[in-house]
Amino acid sequence: GTIGDVYEIQKLRIALPKEKDVHSFKNNYWGKLEYPKELSKIKNVFDWDKYPDTFKEKWYDYIDKEFERREEGFWFYNKNVPTYISRAQLTDAVLAEAEDKLKAELKAEGKPEQIWDRILPGKMERFISDNTTLDQEQCLLDQNFIMDEKQSVADYVKSAGEAEVVGFKRVTLS
Repeated sequence: GTIGDVYEIQKLRIALPKEKDVHSFKNNYWGKLEYPKELSKIKNVFDWDKYPDTFKEKWYDYIDKEFERREEGFWFYNKNVPTYISRAQLTDAVLAEAEDKLKAELKAEGKPEQIWDRILPGKMERFISDNTTLDQEQCLLDQNFIMDEKQSVADYVKSAGEAEVVGFKRVTLS
């Protein structure tokens, strides 16, 4: 890919890929990307094989783009802020940059440096929570616990002692 922003952290230079094909969601909030109606009818490769070549040729570019997004991720903005799909995309460089910004905020607020080590962990968790949408929506253990939204489901399970989540079913009422 091409190099975008370059950051220097403790004499280490880190290059982020250049933003390309930035997606904007409706009302500037994360939303599910809908498949075209014509493709949503196809459930498996056998259905695909039944369609004529002219139909398939019409959708090759779209399908290639979707596979590229799944393999490489994609840029999008959520509330005018670059957002990451999953916590796995938050590299050490991204987290270090966020921490530097939070330290600058604490300094601007006049907070003494002696207490930053007690404030920063919570602010970093908030940054991660605010900027990883898929984990919050799709990963059970990363979701906020419904009875106490200050902790995740994983934190609640840990507090329960010798408990482990080995599976779950998602139920949607419509």
